[in-house]
Amino acid sequence: MRVAEICYFDKPGAANTDDVMAAVNKRLKQGDVRTVVVASTTGSSALRAAELIDVPDVKICGIHFQSGQWDKMAKPDEALLAKARALGVVFIPDSPPTTFFRDIDGESADTLRKFGQGVKVATEVVLWATQTGMIDPGDLVIGVGGTGRGSDAAIVCTATTPEEIGKLAIREILCKPL
Repeated sequence: MRVAEICYFDKPGAANTDDVMAAVNKRLKQGDVRTVVVASTTGSSALRAAELIDVPDVKICGIHFQSGQWDKMAKPDEALLAKARALGVVFIPDSPPTTFFRDIDGESADTLRKFGQGVKVATEVVLWATQTGMIDPGDLVIGVGGTGRGSDAAIVCTATTPEEIGKLAIREILCKPL
């Protein structure tokens, strides 16, 4: 049996970002997870992860919207991406195109939203990172997501692709808003 700590935030949003990264950093120190996948629309959350995570040899994958989505979604800030890359962050490639939860048959997104938007996003970016080859299916990773801007949720899960959503296993919730 393992007893774990979960951090609950009173409100969702960017104000929780540093506390999320502290929880991620603490979990990484256990040594069995070596990859963090961070939702980062502008690049700022991935940059903050790189600044705050002090565990060596951890891969940080930054996930922003791909260029084919920029007409409908936000475009990342190139200056922030450059700063994060300089600290070792690897960002999502432009292909293959990613699959949004709304495009997956079933109730996956609605079910995950019941845990909060941040948990849904943390899960979705892990699927995208796996779908684009940034991480391998079956890897134990930490997914970080948020509600709006910044980070307010982190999970430990087994990576899979949207096509294999039934293999998704959320093993731990590190933090989330109430």
